[in-house]
Amino acid sequence: MVLLLVFSVCLVPVRLLATQKFASFLIILDEPKYADTLIAWLQDLDFHNFTFAVRRDQWYGHNMSDYWILNQTRLDILKAYGVLIPETFWMQQYPPDQRRSIIDGLVNEWVNVVGYAPNGIFDFEPDTYTMNYCRCKGFEYVTGYCFDQYAIDWMTERGGWQLPYYASPNHVLIPTNSDEAVVVFPHQVWDWISSFTITHNLHTHPLSLMDFFGDNVTLAKTYFLDLIDRSLEGSDPFGFASIQFEWSWHCNNNLQGQVKDWIQTLLSTRNYTYWTLQNVAGWFKNEYSSTPSYTVNFCSPYDNETVEWFYNQNKRVARVNGEVVSYINYENQNPDKFLNHTFVPDISVSPNNPDNCVDDSLNFTIDGIGGGQYRAPIRDNGTAYNGTLGNFPNEPVPEIPEFGLPVVLILIVSAVVVCVAYKRRPKHE
Repeated sequence: MVLLLVFSVCLVPVRLLATQKFASFLIILDEPKYADTLIAWLQDLDFHNFTFAVRRDQWYGHNMSDYWILNQTRLDILKAYGVLIPETFWMQQYPPDQRRSIIDGLVNEWVNVVGYAPNGIFDFEPDTYTMNYCRCKGFEYVTGYCFDQYAIDWMTERGGWQLPYYASPNHVLIPTNSDEAVVVFPHQVWDWISSFTITHNLHTHPLSLMDFFGDNVTLAKTYFLDLIDRSLEGSDPFGFASIQFEWSWHCNNNLQGQVKDWIQTLLSTRNYTYWTLQNVAGWFKNEYSSTPSYTVNFCSPYDNETVEWFYNQNKRVARVNGEVVSYINYENQNPDKFLNHTFVPDISVSPNNPDNCVDDSLNFTIDGIGGGQYRAPIRDNGTAYNGTLGNFPNEPVPEIPEFGLPVVLILIVSAVVVCVAYKRRPKHE
């Protein structure tokens, strides 16, 4: 029996360590300026798989598309270096018929001016009603979701995921088992643990990292690269890293040179797949007919704290130091209230006031990871659990005792001795 056990273990297929690893770059064209600087920057970098999100909102008193896509020279250059998508903002403030009208206008503008229908859309807080309508209009993906964001820029959206998933028609933060839905991509890669316990700003946004590390370019760049590496290496069945930034913000802070260096270093030293979001969405739809199950084993490059995550269509679970510190049951959630309601934040009030946010957060059964800057406070204690994370909250199956190497060797030698003794036994006529 011992030999049979050893032999069967040897026959168990070994999972290949190499998995597909994607990194995608998106530039938000947020203000009508710095076009010449961007053109020179793109030509010097010579990378042609960018996604450009063209902003259209009231913040700067201009229609950004007039500057970026109605100028034929600028438009042609942008199309040579990537794919253009429109940006929407706070669609939850509009009634449903106005949301449809906004999307119809964007589609018409892209078809008539850009020359193709948009395949994706950018929104910092995707709206479920709008995404359902976008899917009917041929959109494949939405990007911009901020992982468990809490009371930042008048927005709160806790309970989603920062690896690609199909969004439920009932709630954009809930995964679905159908590929007849938009694929959700995150705005950045957030540190899977220290962004919760230290600060929300520990993610791949270069300006946020420069601010956090006190303008120390070396520390910020090292963390940026390590965060991408560790997130991609720790994710299964594949890894995805999103790097997105506002063009004018980085020019206003004179960071375009540093950002170019970070991207060049990533491209030249890491053998990842650098596709547009459109291409990653196409790959995802070809590979998965429903939202896959994910596991993430991550060690933060900031403080070496570790965390395990499990995610599938039914739940999201996180474990730290043997305790489940976050648990969301996706099967027990209400539909998105903004499917038929609206909310307009008062921008004269602090953008970090949780009572004045567009909030579509899900319900947490266990809410015990957080407490960092710009993160939700910790509500619950962790729950000790040493079973397979995907089985939580069910009781773990009793584990077979782990044999150390000496015990295993003794068992094997004993089995060999028994076999030899059996062969040498007296033969009976």
